[in-house]
Formats: sequence, structure tokens, C-alpha cells
Amino acid sequence: MLLLATVLCFSCSKDDDKETPADYLVLGITSVTINGQPLSVTSGVMLDVNNVKNMTINSVENQITKKHISINYAILDNSVVTPTVSFTSIYPDVSIVVAEKTGDKTHSFTVTVTRKGYEEQLTYTFVFTKM
Repeated sequence: MLLLATVLCFSCSKDDDKETPADYLVLGITSVTINGQPLSVTSGVMLDVNNVKNMTINSVENQITKKHISINYAILDNSVVTPTVSFTSIYPDVSIVVAEKTGDKTHSFTVTVTRKGYEEQLTYTFVFTKM
């Protein structure tokens, strides 16, 4: 009887160890606007910056086991207007937290997108550097 209980315990724990792949579409990001310019979102994660002047992807860190992607963007800013960053989601229970930090020559935003009940998390960092 003890042997049967042990075998059942190990067989159940094997199934629990299977990790489901991350699906960032559950965060439902539909709109991203940088300095008033809307950007399209591909695969629920990446921003299409191909047609955006002075903006580039600096780095992408993917922590697969934690279902967390961190993307850093660099923007050369020659505007006198204060930079702005805006995100929206189709899901009302998605949390979008924007932390803003200003320096002498830089202005940065860190945007964290999460949803209760899901492990997926996106963190975007936008660093605007005055030209």
C-alpha cells in the first residue's frame, strides 16, 4: 500500500512540473503611444519601431521560466515638449504601472504590465535622451 501511494505521488508531481509556454496575448496590449505617435504591437509584445525616427531597441531580456520579458528602448529626443508614454489593454483587469524618472539629459519611463491570475509580465523601459 505504501509503495502504491509513493508511485502515485511521483506520477502526479511529474505532470505538475510541466510548464506551459508564455502567452503574452493574455495581457491584451492594444495600443501604445509614444510622444503622441501610436505604435503597433506584434505578438502581444514587441513594438514596431521601424518607421519611428530616433527610436531603437536597446535590449531584450526573456526570462522564460518566469514568463517575463523586459524590453529596453532608447529614444534620441530633440523636442522641447516633455516625453509621454501611454499603454492600453482590452482587458479591464490588466495592471499597467508607469514609473517616471527625470535627470539632467534623460527622461525615462518604466512600464510594467501584469494581469491577476496570469504569470505573464512585460516590462518596457523607454529612455529619452536630449540631443
